[in-house]
Amino acid sequence: MWFPNRVQTQLFLPPDQHEALMQAVDCGVLAMDMNTAGLMSSSKTIAYLAHGLPIVELVPRVSDAAARNVSVS
Repeated sequence: MWFPNRVQTQLFLPPDQHEALMQAVDCGVLAMDMNTAGLMSSSKTIAYLAHGLPIVELVPRVSDAAARNVSVS
């Protein structure tokens, strides 16, 4: 079941609020465009992994990142 009121985006989060947010979320979301997908690992990836969070990665279908990850349609 989809709960749209449970999804929020943050443009900026002050560093002193970062840990509380990481403890409160169920997963991390990464969105990369064609120019960056597969070329770098974002600092968000490291932070999500350090907190043991599963990651939902939104990348172009034809990118290297998409080719190496399992996707569910």
